[in-house]
Amino acid sequence: MDYNIKELNIEDIYDETFTPASLTLYRIKWDDVIYDFLINHIPHSKKAAIFGTGAMSDRRKKLPFFARPTWHNEIDVTSIWYSDPTLYEGKLKIYWYYGNNNNWYLENIAFLLTVIGGNMGVDLTNSLFTGSSGGGYSSLVLATLLRGRATVINPQLFLYNYNKIHYQRFLDERFAEGESPIEERIDVVKLFARERYVPRTKFLQNIKSSDIDKQITPFLLDLSHNKYDCNKAISIDFYFDSRGHNGMPSKEDTLAYIDMGLKDTETGSELIDIKAPGASLSFYERISRVDPHDKKAHIRFDIWTKPEKNIKQITAVWQNDNVLVCKAETYFEIENYEFAFYLLNAKDRVVDKCAYSKTSVCTFSGIRMMKYTLNCFVRIGKKTGLLKYAVTSK
Repeated sequence: MDYNIKELNIEDIYDETFTPASLTLYRIKWDDVIYDFLINHIPHSKKAAIFGTGAMSDRRKKLPFFARPTWHNEIDVTSIWYSDPTLYEGKLKIYWYYGNNNNWYLENIAFLLTVIGGNMGVDLTNSLFTGSSGGGYSSLVLATLLRGRATVINPQLFLYNYNKIHYQRFLDERFAEGESPIEERIDVVKLFARERYVPRTKFLQNIKSSDIDKQITPFLLDLSHNKYDCNKAISIDFYFDSRGHNGMPSKEDTLAYIDMGLKDTETGSELIDIKAPGASLSFYERISRVDPHDKKAHIRFDIWTKPEKNIKQITAVWQNDNVLVCKAETYFEIENYEFAFYLLNAKDRVVDKCAYSKTSVCTFSGIRMMKYTLNCFVRIGKKTGLLKYAVTSK
């Protein structure tokens, strides 16, 4: 399939219109991760069909990998496809856009779509996120984060109920020993709780798929158990295909459902009284604190989950033979931001420390002039980050 290619750094996206004259792949580099977006722009389109991607049928295929990109000429609105950056990092056929616990690629895609949509004049809350299987999962997640609508086919809703062997390989490859996936990233009902929102979603579900037992039934039971009011948000149309999970509706039927979803004007359900205890700050709360067209918006967005991203640089200067002045310089002044400094010797033993305070400067006195490691801890709310700095002798 032929398309133009344009490469951008994260700082470039704010000046990019994302309105190409022909089908174009945008490759956006953010913290050394490549995010691929294939865009077919329709002039004056105020909404978009946004396609997620499931498992690759063959890992020998060239990346980036998109699902149903050849349909771009059959959709009347702007179309956007996004690929999973995690595929560049491993050998499995599907990673659900997870990345790692410190960097959820799917949430980063939501941020990037916020900027892309805003720059091209597309209203994401009036757009449709669509896909099947793993692409159905990502579509439902993005519709939740961005308050859009979704049409999903045989989606994964609980990743751990997917093929047990594959899921274990996913755990072994992406997580260190003793580390577990974050719950709201592998369980969409827990994501609903974190975001306090259930998106307007049409499910197309093969009645002959094992997903009925592994995904749909536990999903409906969870919604019922939690007493989530989603009567107007969730609807399910069943179809029959003897091929089970891989048996998809016809292209004509799928395009008809996409068209129906794009014409829908209903919204999802706000879960006003729901708050998942101890859950991460929601995407909606974080994105509402930034101007997505500010050229440092990605930094401001990041720091609510990765406080260390706000550190522009760390300095450690000897004033004399036994006084070391350490400073953390930040991009933004943020209320409730706190800093702590630990000075470690060559044996990684703590020589001295400054406890958490609102000041970003720490002075160590009465210490021997030699090489140290400075650990700078930064925190906002319940989130803590760490940066290390090598202190040299004068």
